[in-house]
Amino acid sequence: MYWTVKVDGGPKRVNHAAVELNGLIYSFGGYCSGEIYEGNEPIDVHVLDTETYRWRKLNVCCEKITETDSSGSTRSLMPYQRYGHTVVAYEGKAYLWGGRNDEHGASAQMHVFDPEKIHKGDQIS
Repeated sequence: MYWTVKVDGGPKRVNHAAVELNGLIYSFGGYCSGEIYEGNEPIDVHVLDTETYRWRKLNVCCEKITETDSSGSTRSLMPYQRYGHTVVAYEGKAYLWGGRNDEHGASAQMHVFDPEKIHKGDQIS
């Protein structure tokens, strides 16, 4: 086995998670020194086009989607930024579980990412 392609311009990350969906590689979150990992800022998602070998960042947080539980507390349904999580691909969707950030600690939440629900206007080159 040997490496054949060098791709520049991708996100600088450790402890991120990536999956292939429909010929694209989606990279979710991860840690980069100099960034702050506190609060409920949405997780970042970067996409590598495997035909052009170009990265782009997706804007998947156009709306703040929330739910209110029985106690009246409101929480975001968007996964917050994290590192050390797991993502698996299953039937065209990415399932993100766990991870941590510096404010919330470890997470036991499961989130589902469906690339079919992303509109072209939501993508940032």
